[in-house]
Amino acid sequence: MGKIINPSLCVRCKGKNLCGKPCYFVEVLKLKEKASSVKEREELVTPPSVFVGRFNYPYVNVGTLGVKEEEGRKAAYFYDSPKLWFKHGMGVQEILAKRLSMINPAFKASVRSPPRIIEVVQEAAMARRSFSTEVEFSKKPKVEINFSYVFSPVGLRGRLKCIRLVENPRVDRRVEKAAYDFDLKASDAVVELYSRGVEENVLSRVLSAGLLGLKKQRKLVPTRWSITAVDDILGRAIIREVRYYDVVDSTRVHYAEYNGNRFWVLLFPSSWKFELIEIAHPIAKWEGFGKKYYITKDYEDFTSRKSYVEETAGGYYASRLGVLEHLKKLEIQAAALVVREILPDYWAPLGVWLVRETVREAMRRPPVIFSSLENAVRFVESQMKANITLRAVSTLLKRVTEKQTSILMWEK
Repeated sequence: MGKIINPSLCVRCKGKNLCGKPCYFVEVLKLKEKASSVKEREELVTPPSVFVGRFNYPYVNVGTLGVKEEEGRKAAYFYDSPKLWFKHGMGVQEILAKRLSMINPAFKASVRSPPRIIEVVQEAAMARRSFSTEVEFSKKPKVEINFSYVFSPVGLRGRLKCIRLVENPRVDRRVEKAAYDFDLKASDAVVELYSRGVEENVLSRVLSAGLLGLKKQRKLVPTRWSITAVDDILGRAIIREVRYYDVVDSTRVHYAEYNGNRFWVLLFPSSWKFELIEIAHPIAKWEGFGKKYYITKDYEDFTSRKSYVEETAGGYYASRLGVLEHLKKLEIQAAALVVREILPDYWAPLGVWLVRETVREAMRRPPVIFSSLENAVRFVESQMKANITLRAVSTLLKRVTEKQTSILMWEK
C-alpha cells in the first residue's frame, strides 16, 4: 500500500517530485512545455472525443478533444478508449499523461440553441474512427485541468475561433439512425443502441452532443451528467427484467482489482437490492489529512432509487450496471453488496469507467461460494487492508438482519 507522505512535503514540493512517487502535480508541470508549443492554427486528430462542461449552465463550454497530427490516427484512439485502457492494464500515470496532453478547442454555447459550429462536434460524436480537424484559436491553449471521479481528466483548453473538417469522418450507422429518429426518446435510444453493441463511452458522447431524444427536447448535456445518465438508464432497464428472475441459490463473492481499486461483489439469496460502499485510504494530500479512512455509501431496495445518490456519485451507477449485466446473463436476481477499497496507489481520479470495467471483470471471474452470508462477510473483511466491520457500515446488511430477526420473532 505504501507509506503515506507527510502533507507538508507536498506543500513545499509543488511538483518538484521530492518524494520520487507518482504525482499529478508533476504531470501538470509537463504540460507547460506542450502548451507553449501549440500554434494559433493546428491540425488535430480527435480519437473521436467531445467534451461539454457544466459550469455556468445553461451556457457551457463545448469542444472536441484531440491530439497533434504527429501522434497519428491509431495512437489517437488510445486517448479516449476506457475499454482499451483496461484491456491493456494501463497504469494511472500512463492514462493521466495521455489525457492531460489532449487539447480542447472550446467555444461557448447555449445548451438549447448552440451555434452552427456544433455540427462539427456532433460529427465527432457519431464518428467510428479518428479523423482530422483544422482549428484556429482566438486564445492559445493553456493548462486548465478538470479532475473528476466521473469523467476522465482533460489538460489543455484554448478558446476556439473556427474549426473545419479536414476529412469527412466515418459515421457509426447505428448511431446515425438513432440521431435522425426525432420520435425516439433519449432513454429508449440509449437502451436500443446498447442492445446493438454500442459502448457506453459512445452513448454518453452522443447524448452529450444533443443527438438523442425527441426533436423539441434535444439539448447539449454536460459530459459529467451524460456518463452517469447512461449508466442509470441502462441499469433501470435491466432491473425491470431482473426483478422477475428466480433468486440466486447460494452466497457468492466475486473479486477484481485495478490501479489500486479493489472490488468485492457479494451476491446472496434475496430479491433485488443493491449497495455500494467505498472505503478510501488517505493519500498524499493535505485536505483532511489525519483521517484513517473515508467511507461513503448509497443503497436501494427492490423499488429502486427515486433520487440521485448522495455520496458515491457516478460510481454507484457504474458498479450497479456491471452487477446487473451479470444477473441478466445468468437470469437470476439477488441482493448485491459491492465493497470498493481505494488504496493510495490510485493517486489521481481517472473517471467512473474504472469502476464499471473492474466490476465487470470481477463478475467474469469464478466466484467463491459460501454456506452463509455471515461467512462471506467475514471473508471480505479478512481480505481488506482497512480494518472495517461491514455490518456496522452497511445499510443492506442491517436491513437483511432486521428482516431475519423479525421473521424469527414472528415464528416464535
